[in-house]
Amino acid sequence: KLIAERLLKEGFLKTVVEKKRRGPDKSHEEALELIDGKPYENELVIRENSAQFVVNLEKGQKTGFFLDQRDNRKYVREMSAGKSVLNLFSYSGGFSINAGLGGARRVASVDMSQGAIELAERNWRQNSLEPANHIGICADVFKFMTQPGEPWDHVIVDPPSMSHSESSRDLAKAKYIECFTLAAKRVAPKGELSLSSCSSHVSFEDFFEIINETLSASRRRGQILRISGQGADHPFPHACHELRYLKFVHLALD
Repeated sequence: KLIAERLLKEGFLKTVVEKKRRGPDKSHEEALELIDGKPYENELVIRENSAQFVVNLEKGQKTGFFLDQRDNRKYVREMSAGKSVLNLFSYSGGFSINAGLGGARRVASVDMSQGAIELAERNWRQNSLEPANHIGICADVFKFMTQPGEPWDHVIVDPPSMSHSESSRDLAKAKYIECFTLAAKRVAPKGELSLSSCSSHVSFEDFFEIINETLSASRRRGQILRISGQGADHPFPHACHELRYLKFVHLALD
């Protein structure tokens, strides 16, 4: 709070809002506290690599947008031309919109939050993309993936953190394998699969083990095309590799 007040005093910022996260017992929802007492806009439009996204500071997760995936979203845009793309745990459609801007012929966004799906559809329109090329599906991803469905050229899986402590790491790995295996089975022959994890308690070594188990369980063979993590504006100290939390792997499957 002292830093925020100093930035306001020096004129670097007009408004600072503190977003308080829920406690461990989830006894209270996230709440905003206006540090300087001035009115502010809950909703704004941001620009990322020429893409536009509507962001709600109050109702959106974290700050309303996950900036750490910026480089990976740009990568998806660059290799989406002519493909069908299934974006699982889509939230506000970051990967979906970039796939559309990259020329994907058809994109589906799946998230269990109706509000997130509505925002993804709104962001699709915000970028003047063809409405007929995108479908938003409000569904539990695990249930959605167990139902019969068509194959996709590229399936993207960017789930929320499944491990909030070291003690839950093994359980999280099992959930990732289950989720990724279902996704791999929906990839078309010679298609692609992008897998991500933001769990700091799941290391890169763990993640490659998860991918190995995923390919074995889905009876698919893969070739890794890209390994990356958070953007350059999310550095981590050499002495604390746990802060290298974001993992993103893009594979071409058989």
